[in-house]
Amino acid sequence: MAEVERKTLSANLQISDRAVSARPFRGLGAQMDAYIFDDTNRACGIMEDDLRLIARRVRALRPGVGRLFVEVAWFNPSLDGISFVWDQPGYRNLVRQLHLLRETETQVNLVLFSPAPAVGCDREPVVRAMLAGLEHLIDTEACPHIRWLTLWNEPDSLFFHDSPLYRRIFGEQCATTKPPWSEYVRLNRLAHTELARRGRHPAVKLMVADTVWGAPMRLERMRLCLNAFADLDVAYGYHNYNPENLDFYASNGDYAYAGMAAEAAAFRELLGPDRELMIWEFNTAGTVGFSTFFLGVGPGGEDRVSSLAGAVDVADKVLAGLASGLDGFCLWCLHDLVYMGNLHVGFMPCGLWRYKVQQWLPRPLYHYYAALMDAFRPGARLHVVQGCPAGVRALAGIAGDSQTLAVLNTGPTVVTIHVRWQDGAMRLRIAPAFLPVASDLPIATFTPQPVVGGEITLELEPMELSVIR
Repeated sequence: MAEVERKTLSANLQISDRAVSARPFRGLGAQMDAYIFDDTNRACGIMEDDLRLIARRVRALRPGVGRLFVEVAWFNPSLDGISFVWDQPGYRNLVRQLHLLRETETQVNLVLFSPAPAVGCDREPVVRAMLAGLEHLIDTEACPHIRWLTLWNEPDSLFFHDSPLYRRIFGEQCATTKPPWSEYVRLNRLAHTELARRGRHPAVKLMVADTVWGAPMRLERMRLCLNAFADLDVAYGYHNYNPENLDFYASNGDYAYAGMAAEAAAFRELLGPDRELMIWEFNTAGTVGFSTFFLGVGPGGEDRVSSLAGAVDVADKVLAGLASGLDGFCLWCLHDLVYMGNLHVGFMPCGLWRYKVQQWLPRPLYHYYAALMDAFRPGARLHVVQGCPAGVRALAGIAGDSQTLAVLNTGPTVVTIHVRWQDGAMRLRIAPAFLPVASDLPIATFTPQPVVGGEITLELEPMELSVIR
């Protein structure tokens, strides 16, 4: 194998004195559904020892945020919003997962996942049941860390709004096969009113939009949500699975995409400085083969999520989005598992680590994302880093008297950077040469970094993420 070309590329970085935002930073986390406890996964050999391994890794990660799907039938089988059963397996599994996340002080977004909205079917009883379930979880199950409620996952696929773009993407029949946008607005405003009446708001906020389809569609939905809920204290979210190769979109304007940073900045400008904005699902994605249960392949047919390039892509997305006004990220998903009994499609291969049949082996992404999760804790003030050369991305965080810097080299050559720093610097390095073949907990070994004349000098290998504290 040819040696890395060690070009003399040097840059001086400057940490901005001004924080990106006065809003509270929510942190980084993952989709952490309780389906891993269900009978389908048990039938695939999941035992208590496996669940202890998962819990051990969650405790090591300390996710800032977590997102969980909720099926209302778990506790309201009749879907009438009146009669509740609190001892069914699905509900008890949800409580078990929430208690683990309470231990790690993870703030949770609960998503009403099913039943889905349908034409001619009033879902108000389902929404009321979800609100009752949320209240029961907080009061009876001792889950005070629930912070958001989302009515349905990716509702742009479920509720029709009348625009030429929507009709092109979903077909002309969508006007009669999907409930209208007005119903989405009505049910969300109902939920907000009920949260306030029950005394749950603002501790629990409604999360709206949660849009996923191409960037033009996401912008339409975000504008619609702002118009519909501008008078309410709600949070806004979206999903992003876009490849960052912008040439990929050249032939289809309906999916045109300007990149993670540009889209986040555009949404921030639209929403203004005070409204919360999160990405609630994201990951790396290939340009071929993307589907609900597989995120596609890259050059040469390489599994994108399992690749080093995919891990670096995720880290780059996080640093770009946070510097552009996002308040947090939630990765899809924590680990591989069989979702919702869908054994016929196999396990969801999108996690930080693989499924049991693959020995729970971590992907490179595990170590890159864990390093960022630890570097930028909830409540930190984020600061833009200026002076980065092409291929280098950086972000700083300040929490109390401590300062953290994350620097990522996405390019193919070695880069040397210089930055002002206080004495006692420590460095964590995540790079191909440092990744173990197999591991349990994420890499967390910091080593002393020399400070000379009030400055540190970092030599970054290709695909290296360094964290300084």
